[in-house]
Amino acid sequence: MVRRTGGSGATVVTAFYPRRVGAQTQATLTFDSVGHLVRFSERRGVPKPIVGRGLSPAQLDSAFRASNQSIRSTNISLDYAIDQAIVINSGAGKPTDAILSTVRTIERLDKLGPPIARIERARRLCGV
Repeated sequence: MVRRTGGSGATVVTAFYPRRVGAQTQATLTFDSVGHLVRFSERRGVPKPIVGRGLSPAQLDSAFRASNQSIRSTNISLDYAIDQAIVINSGAGKPTDAILSTVRTIERLDKLGPPIARIERARRLCGV
């Protein structure tokens, strides 16, 4: 999915793996108006979508929390503008683990895949 924002001219690309329906991983890349990568986020272990029709805000919140806790997820967030990276493992009744580091350290971390490889792949596939 490729979207262009109105005012700033930014481009937001969202990729779902292996496909949009039933995605196991979701990655979002945000580019500024001249095409520089500003942010990257990835979620591995995507919970099932919430159907919110007929639910009160409190019920929707509870359903969202239960869905998020039902599966172990890894969230990777790279903010190039401030050179900050956060990686969080949470859910499935286990303790939450998190690290905070620089983007350069995390984006090439072999233990995570490395994220830079998925960034480059998404750029190629989406033409950004």
